[in-house]
Parts: sequence; structure tokens; C-alpha cells
Amino acid sequence: MAIILLIITNNIPTHVNNITESEFQATLSSGYVIENLKGEKINTFVSWKIEPEDSFHIHVIYSPEVTDKHLEMINDVIYSTEEINLDGEKYYKGWFGALQEVSYKTKFPIPIHYHSIITDIGTGHITIRLTAQNNGDGYSGYAKSQVDEVNHQILKSQITIFSVDKLSSEEFKSILRHELGHGFGLAHSQNPDDLMYPEIKTNYPYISPCNVQGIIGLYDGEQKSEIICQ
Repeated sequence: MAIILLIITNNIPTHVNNITESEFQATLSSGYVIENLKGEKINTFVSWKIEPEDSFHIHVIYSPEVTDKHLEMINDVIYSTEEINLDGEKYYKGWFGALQEVSYKTKFPIPIHYHSIITDIGTGHITIRLTAQNNGDGYSGYAKSQVDEVNHQILKSQITIFSVDKLSSEEFKSILRHELGHGFGLAHSQNPDDLMYPEIKTNYPYISPCNVQGIIGLYDGEQKSEIICQ
């Protein structure tokens, strides 16, 4: 099957909106695991080690569940620069919008030059798989990162979104936004009101200043992946 180009640019205009609450029809829960090169589950901090100008490939694996609507939503979660105001702080709908201004301020460059395609061969730094199947543990999304344990380096991250035919647009974008946080190296948050909490309970499931600071700390050499939000 031929590879189909999805997105090759992130030049999307910025919009600032007043925040609105999102209504969820179901509890969105996330599973997250990291494995070393032996396939053993480990608990450590990890991040990508790339050159500043390297393209960072986020690829969608072809399946019958991958519709034009899903591709549009994936595009939004990756590339949107739309800002949302909450109590004087800026939240973001897309990871590019959240990270574009901080990508060169850390010891290790934060991935920012995203390149996305549909592919049937599962290549890419991060791969996204959509399925209509339910997860046996009840997860809406699951992220598995394979890492070089010695260097705390992510080598590949695989994201699966389950039951996509049952998720509303906002639910789909919220769980994907969360799983991409794992794909960049973030672990879960202890704050139930944060996007990176194991269950998305917040009415504001967007990328918070706390999430951005977590990424900055991780890529600046802090030895932690967990998100701690006040």
C-alpha cells in the first residue's frame, strides 16, 4: 500500500479563546508503560535525544478506523497553536502550540519539527494506532515506549486509541492529547484536574502550563517524568 501524505507543515494561525468545558460521555483512562531493550517493564525517567533541527515523525498506522475526521482531529492535537485562557493562564489544544517557544531552551532539544503521514508499516518516532476494539483493562488509550535504559532515551513510542467508534470528537482528542504527553516522555500526574492524570476527569483536558514545565524539566536534565501540579 502506498504511503499517503497527511501533514508536512505546522504553520497554523494562533487563536485565543475563552475556555469552555468539555462534556465526556465516558470515563477516559490511560495505560502507560516503558520497556527496556530486553522487553522488561521498568520505572525510570526518559526523553528523546535528537538534534535541534531533526524531523520528528508522528505516523498514523493505516486501518479501517482511520477516517478523514480522525486525521483532522489528530492534526489538531499535534499542530494546533490555539490558546485557551483559564484563570489568566494559557492552555493549548495542540502540542506544537504548547512547545514551540520552549523547544530550544533545554539541555536536550524538545521535539518540535513534526512530520506526519499515514503508513502501513509502523515506522516513526511515535506511531498512532486506532482500533474499534475494547481494551481488556478498560483503557481508552495506551502508550508503550521502548527505551535505552542506560541513557534514559526513548527509542520508539507506540500509542493505541481504543473503541474509537464510541468516542466523541472531544473524547478522542483528549485521550490522544494525553497519550502524546506520554510519547514525549511524561508520566502521569497526581492532580485529578490535570490532563495527565490517569483518568481524564477534568473539564479542561488541554495542555497546561504544568505539563509544559514538566516537559521543560525533563528535557533540561531533571530525573523525573511524573507531573506534579499544584
